[in-house]
Amino acid sequence: MEQQITQEQVKSMLDRCFDDEQKALVSILWITGARPAELIELTPVCFLPLDGAVQISIPTKKHGYARTLTIANDTPFFINVLSYVNKCNTMDTRDKPIFHWRTDGCIRFLIYRLSDGKLTPYNFRHSRLTQLAKIGASPYELMVFKGARDTRSVAAYIGRSPHMIERLKDKIV
Repeated sequence: MEQQITQEQVKSMLDRCFDDEQKALVSILWITGARPAELIELTPVCFLPLDGAVQISIPTKKHGYARTLTIANDTPFFINVLSYVNKCNTMDTRDKPIFHWRTDGCIRFLIYRLSDGKLTPYNFRHSRLTQLAKIGASPYELMVFKGARDTRSVAAYIGRSPHMIERLKDKIV
């Protein structure tokens, strides 16, 4: 079974980061479960401020669909992302990637180092999807959040939702 990442583990990793860029990267990885190859393409333009939230347009990789996630400003660790993106958001850098790492291997190494060799970026993705399934996200919602083309790729998470059967009992007449 894949290791689930806790909020306390993320905090510990953030405490070990060298700079705001690393903190923003770990935070957005935790919040969105995006692939490293998707994160390195994020620009300030991908972040649209709303009232009390931010819409993040995440590009796709691995033949999936791009997706837009709305994240509340008070989401744990999101302040790290917001403050870093605001620093990057000048007229001459609006279309340039916010993260300086140009390969997903660099991000994998950073996560490996910050977790003492225990975690990979995939653990963040898996943890986020598992958490969403446990709180009752539908297969379609998981598919959209993940940026997948069909529900087959979320089948592993569907069986882990104790809320699924509970929701069905109200629909059986």
